[in-house]
Parts: sequence; C-alpha cells; structure tokens
Amino acid sequence: METSMARPLKVAPSGYGTAFSLATNGTLTTLASFNYANGGYPQAGLIQGTDGNLYGHTFEGGASGYGTVFSLTTNGTLTTLFRFDSTNGSSPAAALVQGTDGYLYGTTSSGGAGGQGTAFRITTTGILTTLLWFDGLNGADPEAALVQASDGNFYGTTASGRHGLQPFRRRRRWHHFPAHRDGPSHC
Repeated sequence: METSMARPLKVAPSGYGTAFSLATNGTLTTLASFNYANGGYPQAGLIQGTDGNLYGHTFEGGASGYGTVFSLTTNGTLTTLFRFDSTNGSSPAAALVQGTDGYLYGTTSSGGAGGQGTAFRITTTGILTTLLWFDGLNGADPEAALVQASDGNFYGTTASGRHGLQPFRRRRRWHHFPAHRDGPSHC
C-alpha cells in the first residue's frame, strides 16, 4: 500500500525513522523514534554542536508535513526546534553545518518564496531565518550540504536551475552573487 505521496505506508511504531548510537563493539542503541508529528524520514547525518547536543532535520513531518529541525541529547531526549511550512522552505535533505558564529546553517530542497528551495540559519534554540530563496534563475533544489571555507563564506551547489548544476557562494551577509554559465562567479 502506498500513500498519496508514493511512499510506502509504514506500519511499524518507528516507521518514520530513528536516531541511534553505535558503539565501537557494534552495540546499537535507538535514541529516538520519529512519529511524523515530531518529524519523519531523516535523510542526512547528525552533527554535534559545540554545546554537545546533536542536530539534524527530517525530510517530512511536523505540523505541516514539510520537515523539521531537531536537537537530540546523547541520552535520547529529542526536541523539535522548528517545523517548516513550505513558505520558509520544505524537505531539507543535506546535513546541517555549524558556522564559526555558532549558528546552524542548512538548505531545503524545495519551498520558499521562489519555490525551489532555501538557505537558512537557525539558532540552537529554534529561531530560523531564511537567508536566501532559490527561484530557478539562481539555482534550484539544493541537496548537498553547505561548507564554510576559511574565508568565512559558505559554499554550496544546487541540483538544477538556470544552467544545470549551479555552484554558489554566499558571504556571511548573504548577498546574492549570480552564477555564470561557465562557472562560479568571481567576486
């Protein structure tokens, strides 16, 4: 049986994914189970913040079904920090990264004002700021993690857009630098 979104219907209690720890001897411990209300289908890895907590997101679930950002203690306390509602992005697919400023940065693969994904910043307490909307002309469908380079800027790619795979660079102030057909912008 499939849902209207063409995903197999999960009937197990933790059918929307889990977060786990794995000891070096192979012992697996389930830390948290997702139930769609708190998120569903986490697709990217967790990161450990400078505060010791783990952070991640889910591709779906939450109040509107568009995904969540969560924190997780190493003892298994799961806290939903933010629920996407499509206007601010949906379906985050790439791992979060913690910037040198302490904020968490990430992308959503769709949603936002341009409909083609977003780049966002979120505090470890759940205050999200949408920094950039992709609209197809500046790229679309960012599905890979951002990286903060030694120059302080964040770099990333989009899976599609104006001329296919679009590399982009965002300064810490998140000014738009359009990508050129023959490669990244040189600013």
